[in-house]
Amino acid sequence: MIKRRLLGDAFKENPPFLQKSAVNKISINKSVFNFFNDDKNIRLVLTGKPIELDKIKSKFYKNKNDLDRLLNYTYFNVKGKYDTKNISKEFVDRYSSFHLTNNLGIKTCIYCNRNYTDTITSGVRINKFKNKKIPTRLLISRPTLDHWFPKSEYPILAISFFNLIPTCSTCNSSVKGKSSLNLVNHFHPYFKNPNVDRQLNYQFNFNLDDPNKANIIIDSKNDFTRSSIREYSIDKLYSNHNDELQSLMKLKKHFGRSYLNNLSNILEDTDITANEMQRIIFGYSTDNTEDILKRPLSKFRSDILKKLGIFTK
Repeated sequence: MIKRRLLGDAFKENPPFLQKSAVNKISINKSVFNFFNDDKNIRLVLTGKPIELDKIKSKFYKNKNDLDRLLNYTYFNVKGKYDTKNISKEFVDRYSSFHLTNNLGIKTCIYCNRNYTDTITSGVRINKFKNKKIPTRLLISRPTLDHWFPKSEYPILAISFFNLIPTCSTCNSSVKGKSSLNLVNHFHPYFKNPNVDRQLNYQFNFNLDDPNKANIIIDSKNDFTRSSIREYSIDKLYSNHNDELQSLMKLKKHFGRSYLNNLSNILEDTDITANEMQRIIFGYSTDNTEDILKRPLSKFRSDILKKLGIFTK
């Protein structure tokens, strides 16, 4: 599904401002030049899967300085020949980061599931460019885009679709930052290792040494998960949500399984479903696991409510 949303036909034609003559103005490694002189390779950089991007970044890591120059439009713009400011205005409504995040439709941070990452636009305005009227969306808000392979280390992957992860600003800037991760040991949302021991697998839990001071803990099922949890600081981020845990435990006390069963019997002649009732009371329901990314803290609530015996699946 994500592949279908990520890959489109917006880049079938090369934008007119990317002039091949610009490549000749700088001195770059021959292998880098030959690679980018092939349209298939350019498309691979844009649309390659994470495993393909991993091979590309390993191949060209030693040519980082050449790539920095090759991918720096300001470096090309000798004596202001190319009006990059107005060019960006012309193409922003054709395809931009807002289009990408809007097409993905991911509502909460992929890494932490704590913050909303909605893409919000409002109406359309008409801009004039070179005597042409161009309809442009009014852009209000979107999630930040984390470069899973850091663009500071791998500039060749700076605009690769499968290297752009919609996240909250906390995870992107404060937590992960420029950390250099690898597919073998760390979670990538667009890559699933066929080895189950290399897949993210954890549940939220809690200790009950003191019911009045219950703390959130995370049960990781393998070393891959433990290293990913550590890199994304999931345990530290959720240690700030013990008040949410206390609230769920109070709900358990007042709205246990028997209460829900009785309430279901009372409401059986209404159009309120059991899942809707769960969502009203607990802020989450078990009807669809894909809903986890639609609301903040959904996985946390689901796991804890199962541990409390309120949810059975």
